[in-house]
Amino acid sequence: MGIDRKFLVAVVLLAVLAVAFGVFGTVAPPLAEGTSPISPQQELSPDSVGHFTNPPTYDSGWVNVTTKTGRYFTLKHNLNTTNVVVDITGKQSLDPNGGAPTWNKTYGGTSDDRANPVVQTGDGGYALAGSTLSFGAGGRDAYLVKTDSLGNMEWNLTYGGPSDDYAYSLVQSSDGEYALAGETWSFGAGAGDFWLVKTDSAGTMQWNKTYGGTNIESAESVVQTSDGGYALAGNTWSFGAGGPTDFWLVKTDALGNMMWNKTYGAANQEVVYSLVQSEDGGYALAGYTVSYGDRNYWLVKTDPAGTMLWNKTYGGTGIEEAHSVVQSGDGEYAVAGWTTSYGAGNYDFWLVKVKPEMNLEHQRNLGNENGLAWTSMTNITITLYRGTTDPYWNYVRVRIWLIKEPSWIYGDINMDGVVDARDLYILIRNYGKTFSLLSLCGIVAVAGVQTYKTRKRTKETDK
Repeated sequence: MGIDRKFLVAVVLLAVLAVAFGVFGTVAPPLAEGTSPISPQQELSPDSVGHFTNPPTYDSGWVNVTTKTGRYFTLKHNLNTTNVVVDITGKQSLDPNGGAPTWNKTYGGTSDDRANPVVQTGDGGYALAGSTLSFGAGGRDAYLVKTDSLGNMEWNLTYGGPSDDYAYSLVQSSDGEYALAGETWSFGAGAGDFWLVKTDSAGTMQWNKTYGGTNIESAESVVQTSDGGYALAGNTWSFGAGGPTDFWLVKTDALGNMMWNKTYGAANQEVVYSLVQSEDGGYALAGYTVSYGDRNYWLVKTDPAGTMLWNKTYGGTGIEEAHSVVQSGDGEYAVAGWTTSYGAGNYDFWLVKVKPEMNLEHQRNLGNENGLAWTSMTNITITLYRGTTDPYWNYVRVRIWLIKEPSWIYGDINMDGVVDARDLYILIRNYGKTFSLLSLCGIVAVAGVQTYKTRKRTKETDK
């Protein structure tokens, strides 16, 4: 009976203190990985976290969320309940160096050498394209550098003529070879032309093609299309609606022969920077327009033949430029660039999410939104949101402890067999989430009933 009294007193004290903390709105902050609110009396196992000594019922492991900035994401715990305690921890890097660069390399000569795109190659290495004044045939030449997975140069080659030639975009084709797109002043029909260079896997040029008129054309983006050919997007001064520049989309076969070309624009300036082939075989081009608004994002969607299906502008009273577009797994488009209309400073990153039917789904300026938020939980899933500019939560680990009877209802929240300060800490930390005044009263009530039953059985036994 003495044990029962002590047990009941401990539970009542836990309940009173937790309610007091809850009334005053005190919720303890999340623990750092491996820390504890009190000095541990024993060494914690690798599966424990801070105030828990038992392994979690659910452990997501370290989940890579580097691509989830500004997005919600859901993890399945399949516990069929929300009567749980949750611990969420994050890391900037799984690298023991804490996110410091593993290595860095420079490539170039005694003059001016600049890289534009980089792609990871099929063998785990990298390919960089840009331009060089240190090497080549004269003026500035396109420059392709291939490295291994550690950045050690395997080979490099230049492409160009006596004048200036640039590579602005690069893809590794399905056969392991390379296609570079940019601008040439050494070849072609006019001052500057679209330039497409195809190489083998060792960088040796197989062929090159130019596309343009009597004025200037510059290819900014290239993709390999689903039919094995290529699509180039860039800007034209030779063709279009009469403005200074218009979007220009050129479609070629696998050998670079032009199949068709289309321009998009109006009386003022339009500049394109990015191209993607969409799931339906058509194309999405992103840049900016001065014809439709005061220098706003401009997103153009076409069918597989380049015919415009719709176009949409996004912006405010300042200026905006879109420099990249991707189609996400849900079929929608994410457009990234910069804005002076929104955000925390003069220029801010700006990410716009667009449904295929061209409605603006949501927009986020990346001026100031860090951290990770737990937004909802069901019997099956937990949903989190990562801030648009958050640099820290690149990897997330979610651990969930299922609250089981009978130990929990008697105050042993972490189910280590002892009702102590650890249990009080968990109650304080989760008050208003997992625990409430009602559930705490329930603890007291059930403990009281249990004590009563125990006394009754003892009396009956004594008789």
